[in-house]
Amino acid sequence: MADRMVAAITLIFGLVFCLLSWRVLRLALPLVRVGWDAIDAGVQRPGYRQDMERRRLISEGGAFLLAGIFRLMVGVFGAGLGLFLVLFALLGRV
Repeated sequence: MADRMVAAITLIFGLVFCLLSWRVLRLALPLVRVGWDAIDAGVQRPGYRQDMERRRLISEGGAFLLAGIFRLMVGVFGAGLGLFLVLFALLGRV
């Protein structure tokens, strides 16, 4: 009885982790795309090293890119943890 309850709770936690990771991954991709586009657009123009406004835009693009990459890493880790918990609960190794 207790083993089934622990397996059910583990399965619920695993599904919650998977759903939250899917949401995090969907929110991370626009950040990566915007950051990369901002850096690429700022570097394409000549004299971007001397123009302070261009350097600021490139810096903001880098912040978006790093935030997106961090969110991607968190999403992949959460999805792996969720998948582990779901498989752990379904295979009955609790």
